[in-house]
Amino acid sequence: IVAKLEDSERDVRKAAVEKRSRLEAGALEAHAPAIVAKLEDSSGGVRRAAVATLGKLEAAALAELAPAIAAKLEHRSSAVRLTAVEMLGKLDAATLANHAPAVMDKLKVNKVNDSKLRRAAVATLSKLEAAVRAEFAPAMRHIHQDAVARLKELEAEWNARASA
Repeated sequence: IVAKLEDSERDVRKAAVEKRSRLEAGALEAHAPAIVAKLEDSSGGVRRAAVATLGKLEAAALAELAPAIAAKLEHRSSAVRLTAVEMLGKLDAATLANHAPAVMDKLKVNKVNDSKLRRAAVATLSKLEAAVRAEFAPAMRHIHQDAVARLKELEAEWNARASA
């Protein structure tokens, strides 16, 4: 079954991931690193199956995978980045706090032009303890100001095209 995770057929890879999702949490932990690797699969179906499977892990096991998941925040695929943000949102607040700056980076309008990813990042960051969220308040205000400025730029472009 391990070889099937690397099969050339996406349906075979997806089935291999889904088969692991039926394992009990303890047994699933042994396969977790291989499932994390499937977050980068070329097939969206395989990636979604990997997310669903990883979501069945106990919090402690997921916390051990947090660095590997956080590394996916810089992936070229927006779907992989979104998945990483969503998976980090399943962490306990203390573990999530260690990765909050990287998640916060996904809110920067000039860096990420993906509203789904920004919404997921906000939802994930909202799970932090209030004291930790307060530490990020100045950065959030700055990001908000950047977003407003970008909207004004887009409005000006729209108006310029409309009047041309």
